[in-house]
This record gives sequence, C-alpha cells and structure tokens, in this order.
Amino acid sequence: VAKDLPMSDVGMLCFVAGRMGLKDDEALLGALFGRVREGMEELQPQDVVNLVSSMARLDLREEESLLTSLLGKFQESRFSAEEWLRLTWAVSKLKRQLAEERLYPRLIRAPAE
Repeated sequence: VAKDLPMSDVGMLCFVAGRMGLKDDEALLGALFGRVREGMEELQPQDVVNLVSSMARLDLREEESLLTSLLGKFQESRFSAEEWLRLTWAVSKLKRQLAEERLYPRLIRAPAE
C-alpha cells in the first residue's frame, strides 16, 4: 500500500507513527521508510521535517545514511524558521554532532528581533 501513496502522505504517516510510538511495528516502518528511499525525488521540505521528526521519535539512530540523504535534499533557505527548529530538535536527538555542524549555524546567524 505504501508504494502507491504520495510522498506527502508517507511523510505524514511516518510523523503519526512517531507520535504514536509505533517503533515495534517493523512491517509498517519497513514499508513506510522503504517508500521514502524509493521516492526521495518526490519529497518536499515539509516531508523532510516530518520524516526526520518521526525518526527522532522512533529513535532510529541506525538510519544515519537516510538521515544524511534527507538533510542534503534541500538548501536551508527552503525551510521556514519553524521547520528549521523542528528539524534541529529532531537531528539533535538522533545525532547531536551532525546537528551542531549542519543545523545550529542557521540558528546562530539568525538576527535578534
């Protein structure tokens, strides 16, 4: 079923799986994240945020290559400030060093209002 879903739906289902704590449902996660790997070219920035957030909530630390691919999909300017904060939280939870190197600099450069 996941192979027929648009990537925005897959991203949202992954987000829901993370919120519901479905880490033990290997079949569901395998189908969803398998679809993510197949449909990387279809992703939008919001999908990346939902996917990385779900990975953090599901504690999928072993998926470093997928995480790196997702983070490299778009330039930081494609993400809103709110999306960037969510992404930074999620990556910090999964790979703190990666977050410090690739995500924190945008927060540090942000002008004070």
